[in-house]
Amino acid sequence: MSFLSRLFGLYEPPKPVELPPICDPVFGDLTWDLKYRWWQGSFASDSGETFAIIVDAPSDAETHPTDYQRQAFQAIIPRLAELKLLSVRDYLPYFNADGVEGEPYTEAELSGEVVPGDIHVESDLDVTVSWVDTPNELLGGHALTARVSPDGEATFGLEG
Repeated sequence: MSFLSRLFGLYEPPKPVELPPICDPVFGDLTWDLKYRWWQGSFASDSGETFAIIVDAPSDAETHPTDYQRQAFQAIIPRLAELKLLSVRDYLPYFNADGVEGEPYTEAELSGEVVPGDIHVESDLDVTVSWVDTPNELLGGHALTARVSPDGEATFGLEG
C-alpha cells in the first residue's frame, strides 16, 4: 500500500521524532531541534567568541552526529580567525563601494563590527561559519559566511 500511496503522490514523510539531549565527545551538549531535524549547541573558541553549533542529522535512519562530522568540525576550529579575516577581506570592496558615509572601512574596523553567528556542520560534511551584525547593522541584517568543503576549499559570501 505504501508503494501505491507514493506512486500517486500521497506519500507522507516520516513523523518527526523527539530525541533526548546528548553529550557528544566533540560537540558537547546538544539538543534536538524537532522542526529542523538537527542538533544544536554552542562552542566557545580559544579567543572567547561563542558560536552556536548546528549539526545536521546524517540521514533519517542515522540521527546522531558521525565521526566524519566531528572531524570536519575539528578541522575548522583552528581556522576560525583566518576564515573571519578572509570573509571580511572578500566582502570589504563591495561594502565600501555601496556608499559608506565618510572614510572607507578598513579590514580591522569591519572585522570588529561582526560577531560570531554559527558553525553549521552539514550532512555532506561542508561546514559553514557565519559572523553577524552588531547592533549597528552595517551588513543590513546579513551575515558574512565562509563555507569550507571536505577538501578544505573555502568560499565566501554574504547571506541572509
